[in-house]
Amino acid sequence: MAKRERVSLDLDPEVLRLVRARAAESGLSESEILERAFCAFDLRDLLKDIRSRSDLDEDAATALAREELAAARAEKATRAA
Repeated sequence: MAKRERVSLDLDPEVLRLVRARAAESGLSESEILERAFCAFDLRDLLKDIRSRSDLDEDAATALAREELAAARAEKATRAA
């Protein structure tokens, strides 16, 4: 596991309440909730960058993703057999 480093953050009380509620609901620590939120934010930026370089509209991109997922599942099933 990667080394972890302690940091201090100033959060809006409502945001902190949401983090604590999500942690309690999920059984994860507050740190894990915040880490996942930061990663999701980073992934959204990455997706936005990828979309800006693509000539596919949303429907075409979704269709392509479904085709690739079906192909990957078929390949996995073939290997497992």
